Amino acid sequence: PTIAEAVVDPRVVPFLAVYVADVLEVADLPARVDGAAFAAEAQRRFANPATGHTCVQVGADGSEKLRQRLLPVVAERRRRGLGTRRCSSVAAAWLAAVAGLDVPGGTPPAVDDPLADSLRAIGPDSRALAHVAFADDDAAFADEVAATLDAVLRDGVDALTEQDERP
Repeated sequence: PTIAEAVVDPRVVPFLAVYVADVLEVADLPARVDGAAFAAEAQRRFANPATGHTCVQVGADGSEKLRQRLLPVVAERRRRGLGTRRCSSVAAAWLAAVAGLDVPGGTPPAVDDPLADSLRAIGPDSRALAHVAFADDDAAFADEVAATLDAVLRDGVDALTEQDERP
């Protein structure tokens, strides 16, 4: 699917809204920037089918992108005593795709990444996958991602979009 299709998918929209709220809650934005308006404009741009970006393209090189974009959010949420469940859902979804795991309800498309061969060689061992991908940066987050990935492998993608927040 394309990013434009994903951001309007009724299964994705509720998760995306709470995930964006999680990010905005800890974002260090200039005072003149309205975070909610900025996020709404970004989502409007993402929903434009003319961009043509696919989810596979955006997920490529996630081992590098997630370190730069997701892990700082995780660190700041933890510093403030806030949960990171939705962040672990993002990471688990990426891991399932890059590792080529069979997920109940459908296997995600393969994603290109510098760690792909190493991760695919591990197989469906959630703890090992999460620790190869994230433990150098944040072992506690790697454990959380492993637990989330276990739920995905057991229950399917619905496990990713649970709206409850567990610290």
